[in-house]
Parts: sequence; structure tokens; C-alpha cells
Amino acid sequence: MTNNEEELPSSPQPGHDGIPVYQTISTLDQLRAVADPLRRYLRSLLKEKPRTVKELGDILGEPPYRLYYHVNELERVGLVKLVRTEFVSGVLHKYYRATARFIDVPFELLFDEPESQEAQAVFEYAVGSMQTSAADIRHLLTHHAGEVGPDDFFIERTTIQTTPDKLRELVHRVKETHEWFHQADTPGGELRVILSSSILPMVDFQVEVVQGEWTGRRRVNRPSGAPPRRNRRRRASQGPTRAARTSPTASE
Repeated sequence: MTNNEEELPSSPQPGHDGIPVYQTISTLDQLRAVADPLRRYLRSLLKEKPRTVKELGDILGEPPYRLYYHVNELERVGLVKLVRTEFVSGVLHKYYRATARFIDVPFELLFDEPESQEAQAVFEYAVGSMQTSAADIRHLLTHHAGEVGPDDFFIERTTIQTTPDKLRELVHRVKETHEWFHQADTPGGELRVILSSSILPMVDFQVEVVQGEWTGRRRVNRPSGAPPRRNRRRRASQGPTRAARTSPTASE
């Protein structure tokens, strides 16, 4: 990885709306920025067209002063840039734009440098993306189910048994699906569409419900009538976690 001061290399080919199609994430600060759900969503809004922080606040239902810091951080690490300024009634309006339509996150760091801070940031990005996708699904089906039909979305989680060679072929095909999805990107289109996917081997990983309790990892055997396991790290009286309080219900 390069240091925080190094300029970000980006895809040389321009997209059909004048910005590069892909940008490779190459610094720790950039990884941390895209791992943050709010900043990831702000970047996705700014890839659609130039917007001011006030316009971003109007979309999110947030006062602009809560977003200035996050937009400035995205600009500092090279994920958005100031593209123009305008004076309207004596007030300066700054318009920001994402530096590319899509980002390329170096997931190989999870295996090449598993103990590094960069790998931890990639891990947070991966997990955060899936958590945000769950929030997207909940928001759609809770508030907008009547606006979509069965042909407008697809959700499934399933498991199979297969061979290592077949797994690699499946991973390759999922990547191809994402490339096809990117090619369907139409700036100015009336819909925002989300594709979230993960394919991974369940190595020593069992998701079980034991006596009504979700374990999340390995099976936990308890005698009948045993009290539920307490969360030693956080008590219920402490309220929701920071992630639960701040994660927006939309994704990149």
C-alpha cells in the first residue's frame, strides 16, 4: 500500500458521463473512507452528478453541517473532488463529484496481509456492505413494497455442496455478473438499482438456532432450561451500537 500522501491512480478510460469508470483504492485512508456506510453512500450520490452538501443533506434528510466533515474527508483522500463553484444571491455554492463511477477494493489484502490495518479496513468494508444491504432490503419491503413487483427485485440465500474447482468457477461467474451490471449503468436513469452479492466457502462456520438463540458462529449446546448467554461486551441498557445508530438505509 502507498502512504496517505500519494496521489490516487485512477482508471484512464473516461465513462460516458465524463468521469473514469473505475478507481483503484490504494491507501489506508481511502479504505477507511469506503468502509464507512455514510461516506460510501455520499460517494454514490456524487457519482450520479455534481451536488452541493446542501443537496446531499436534502436527499438524506440531514442538516448540511452534519455532512461537511464527511464530504471533506472524501475529498481529502481523493474519492470526490470539487468540480465547480457558483455564487447565488451572494452565497458560494460548492459542487462536488465522485472521481469515478465504481471503486475497486483490494480484497486480496485479506489473504496477503491479514494482520495489517489495511486488511482490517477491507474487512470492515465487506461486512459493512452486507449490513447496509440488509438495511436496504428492510427499507424497501417495509416502506415501498407496493411500488415494486416480483419482476423488479430478487433476493435469495442458499447453500450448496461442490468442489474447489467449481467454487472458483462460481466466483468467476459472479464477478462477470457484476461487470455486466456495471455495463448497464446509465447516468441520468430514473432508477437507482443495487446489486449485493457474496459467495464464500463455509469453512468451520455453522449458523444455528439453539433453543431459540441465534449463535451466529458455531453450534452451542446448553442443557434444557439454561439461561441465555449474556453479552459480556455490551449490556442491553447501553442502547444500540454506534453502527446501528448511524448506518443509512441505502448502499453504494
